Amino acid sequence: MKNWIVADPEHLGGSPRVRGTRISVSLILESLTAGLSVAEIADAYPSLTEKSVRGALAELAQQIRGMEVVTTPQLEHLLDEGLENLEQANTTDRSRQRSCRPTGTTGN
Repeated sequence: MKNWIVADPEHLGGSPRVRGTRISVSLILESLTAGLSVAEIADAYPSLTEKSVRGALAELAQQIRGMEVVTTPQLEHLLDEGLENLEQANTTDRSRQRSCRPTGTTGN
């Protein structure tokens, strides 16, 4: 897995960010929670690509897998909203990909 998430004291006060950018991982999560799709986030921040956003999210998921996390009702609500928005964005992205295929192709 590529290291999409980096943190160093010289950038963003050491907050985790997407490699090669000054975009924090928390900003991506907040954007998803606000209802933005991965494509919209990449469009809003030119230093990001859809691949880098998805890569950072996948890496974050891998990092927290198996960790015991203490949550609050507010955090659980934000996580649920973010997951719902990500699922909706993925469905929308797949729908766009299907609608962009030239007529007569099978997608194989």
